[in-house]
Amino acid sequence: MILYPIAAEKISKEPLVSIGEAMTMDTTLPIIRKFGDSETAVVAFIHGFCPDGHNPVPPSLILQL
Repeated sequence: MILYPIAAEKISKEPLVSIGEAMTMDTTLPIIRKFGDSETAVVAFIHGFCPDGHNPVPPSLILQL
């Protein structure tokens, strides 16, 4: 994430969202918003929500078996 501002100038901003992984929803969202654009911030939020939002589901389903 430290290199995000430099990399955002050289390549497309959307692929750089994958650098933050699950943290893109909360911790690194301000950095992505500052050096990206609003569309990139939405992609980052969704990218972070998917792993965080679905993480509790599989263990609870396994425990019900």
